[in-house]
Amino acid sequence: MRLLEAEFGVIVSGTIFEQVVRHRYEDIDPGIYRQISVSNKETRTRAWVAFPGVDSLSWRKSLNRRRKRTFFSVTAVVVVAAVVGAVLVTAPSAPEGGPAYQVPFTAQADYLLEGYPQAVHPDLLTPDDIPGSRRCRDLEGAVVSRGGWFASGTPVRLTLIGLGKRTVVIRSMQVQVVERAKPATGTAFACSRWIDARLSIPLTVDLDGTDPRVRNSAESVNGSPSYFADTVVELAPTESVTFDINPVAKDCACGWMVKLSYTDEGQGREMEIKGESGQLLRTSSVLAAGQEYIETGGVWRRSS
Repeated sequence: MRLLEAEFGVIVSGTIFEQVVRHRYEDIDPGIYRQISVSNKETRTRAWVAFPGVDSLSWRKSLNRRRKRTFFSVTAVVVVAAVVGAVLVTAPSAPEGGPAYQVPFTAQADYLLEGYPQAVHPDLLTPDDIPGSRRCRDLEGAVVSRGGWFASGTPVRLTLIGLGKRTVVIRSMQVQVVERAKPATGTAFACSRWIDARLSIPLTVDLDGTDPRVRNSAESVNGSPSYFADTVVELAPTESVTFDINPVAKDCACGWMVKLSYTDEGQGREMEIKGESGQLLRTSSVLAAGQEYIETGGVWRRSS
């Protein structure tokens, strides 16, 4: 590409081109894109490239001359956020009398009890007050089923699984707090830490804040941009993607759900995701708890 005078270019995957660029979102001109071959290690695929501000005919000729010698090689197929930004709207309803829309993937969300689960109950209890729960993680679930809450910092695992029909693009994710109350003031229970080796995308959300977007857990919960501000996740047929969402609460006991925005066959759509049996996810701060028990090596000890 040395023959081309361009300060920057945009390269998108075939899925992004078909579902976003081709449909002219935000006045994107698909005519400035040209399909290329992408080679990275043992992988060869197709992508679409454009050089905004450069005469289309000149850079296409330059690209054609280079393609006669070798494949266009890149280390990764990336998407510039400005190209696909502000695409999605609420999914339109199916036409009256027409077939119902079939979502091409499944979504499941539940608290991750194989990590570092914590729960808090509004009453002053001891572990012996909750019979039939030998394992610490069983006790956490029993606390919640008896009117308690999972504690701030207990992650929610959200798993999306393609149904083998078509690839969709996950564009954004945020949390909607539906119920908000004062934090539980009774007893907090915390299990010892256990490392989950499953590959997942760690995210964080501040349930007390006014901005409910999920953020990269590697950054400060209030200082980092939304994870999806510069990231687009593709969910291919039969593939899966897992997010571990860390809900942080200091001032509330909150009932909440996940709102997912995605693009399917050029159409912007939304999905509301709740917990098991369609119930709201429930997270409470433990800062107001009157007492705390911590499990270590199978033994419960009251924290001083």
